[in-house]
Amino acid sequence: MNIENITAILCTIGNLSTAEAEKYSELIKLNCYPFVDREYSEKEEKLLEYFVAAKTNYQISLAHGDDEISSFTAGDVSVSTSSNGNAQNNAKILFENAYADVAHLAEDKGFYFRGV
Repeated sequence: MNIENITAILCTIGNLSTAEAEKYSELIKLNCYPFVDREYSEKEEKLLEYFVAAKTNYQISLAHGDDEISSFTAGDVSVSTSSNGNAQNNAKILFENAYADVAHLAEDKGFYFRGV
């Protein structure tokens, strides 16, 4: 998987600058780890890159909390709120949708005996 592509997707869905997104490069690499030992088609790679970006975005939103107020000015009282005050929920929905697209790639294909 291409870390630069994942970072670009993260910038788009997370509304982050490139510098901000690059702070999370180790988290991106960690989220790529389960998929590094397998071969994927180009289409599957793109789906996995989006999945990793969505998962990283969700983890970032969990770490930062879901603040509804994005800015506050004391002089002449001015309060600004985020678009809908639900950043964590939106990030979770993106993550769940991305997971649905790659679930067949992420599933464990191993088996075990439950009994003899």
